[in-house]
Parts: sequence; structure tokens; C-alpha cells
Amino acid sequence: MDHVEFTVVVIKPDAIERGLESLVTEEIGNENLATRKVCDTSFSLAMVQLFYRWERIDNPPAIETYLCNRPLPVLVVYGVDAINKVLNVKKRLRIGLCIGRLKNLFHCSGTQPEAEWEYKLIRQQYIHMNTVNTEKKEKTNNQVEAIVFRQSPTSGIVEYLILKRNPQKGGFWQPVTGNVEVGEPFEMAAIREVREELGIKEILELIDTGFSFEFVDDGRKQLEKVFGVRVSTSQEITLSPEHTEFKWVPKEVALDVYLKYTGNKTGLTKLHEKLSGAGQNGGGR
Repeated sequence: MDHVEFTVVVIKPDAIERGLESLVTEEIGNENLATRKVCDTSFSLAMVQLFYRWERIDNPPAIETYLCNRPLPVLVVYGVDAINKVLNVKKRLRIGLCIGRLKNLFHCSGTQPEAEWEYKLIRQQYIHMNTVNTEKKEKTNNQVEAIVFRQSPTSGIVEYLILKRNPQKGGFWQPVTGNVEVGEPFEMAAIREVREELGIKEILELIDTGFSFEFVDDGRKQLEKVFGVRVSTSQEITLSPEHTEFKWVPKEVALDVYLKYTGNKTGLTKLHEKLSGAGQNGGGR
């Protein structure tokens, strides 16, 4: 079964100096993958060693001169079979354009665990570079809502996952929601929140509903973008302490019985319409 994966891409100095950055992103885009820039980050020798998980660095002066002399663009690329597709792009481009052992255009993750490690490390580095208080994540005014759903392969019926927040957080029912971290693309925030709040690793599809809404929380105006996240009908759910219960329900029950806020209801309605428009049976109606 195909899964939505993400991989981390770091554009190396030789690609930037030779004007090949756009070629790299174009070739990746041709693989039907979505690319989002996370940040520009500076590598120290210590960061290089952590990032690649090397036991030691051979020839530190050469590595430092090459990788540590300028901020490097960091991208996340996501889509079905993203890791293998980007690895193939790297192999293809390096055959014709690589000009040395070090000067090899760009780095990409080799496995999903590797991508998760690299993404976490880059995010920590970026926050460290751009916040005064590095003990606390800096909040943004952006939020994501990730509506997890599953669809029966036989009946086509769609069910949506709703979660009950713990009493300290209001005790109401909602989809997965969360804050977008500094410099983080909305799509990556949606994937991260689903993984953190539900323990889900295998995402089959990430859908941008095209819907967003604004609200005020903690005295700050927030923008929340809504995504659909399709998972297997056999997917197990492991709740984080943020929620106490979960239910799989059809659209009508989610809208009429459980969801409290207008933005959540409209987001689910927009996703349902998109699924129906794509030729799927929207909840059995």
C-alpha cells in the first residue's frame, strides 16, 4: 500500500553557486511531489556530525569550508513514495552534474526514521538560532486542523475521527489541531500533529481542503488551515494525554452531535465535499 512520506532536502553550496537550486526543485516537482521550504540554516561541524550521525568527521577543514560557510536552504518534500523518488532524482542529477566527492548538489533522507531525525534536528537548530528563550518553543499565530478519515474499500463509506479533549483543555470534541512552529510549513505541521497526537505513522493521503478560518485564542488572532488525512481502515489510534476518547463517525453524526465550533464543522464539510467531488462515496449518502 502506498503511503505519504516526507523527506528532508538540504541544497548544498555548489548547487547554489552554480544556479542549480531551481533545477533540483523542478526535478523533484516532476515526480508529483510537493516541496516546501522550511528555513535557511547554518551548519557547524558539530551540527554536520549530528545531522549525518557520523562517529567522526574525516577531513574537518574540507567539510567546514564546504558546508559551514553559508546558510543552506532546507526543504521538506512530501507525497507518495517521496523518499525513493527523491533518492532517484539525486542519483540522476549527480550522474551529469556532480563535480567531486563533496560537491554533489543536495542531500536527501534515506529512510523515514532518518527524515524524522533530520527534520527534528533542523527545527531545533532553527528555533535556537531565532529565539532568545531556547527552552520554550516560540508560538506562531498559525494553526492546523487535521481531519483524519478512513474509507471502506467495499462500501466506500467514509468515517471521520473525532477526539475528546481532556477536561483541562475544555472537554469538547474536535479533530486533531495544533500550533504551527516557527518556520514550519502548514503541511508538515499537520503531519507532525497527527503523528504526535494519535501515534499514526502510515498516512495514505494528505489533502489540502483549501479552507481556513480565523479565531482569537489566548489574546492572539489565529489562522487555522484545514487538511484531510486518510489512513487505513485497520489503523490503530494511540491517544496523547491531550485527549481522553476517540470515535469514528459519519459526517452527519460528527456535525450534528459532536463538533462544537463552526470552523471545525465547516472544515469537515469542505473535506467531505472534496472527497465526494473526487468520485468517492461521501459517507454512504
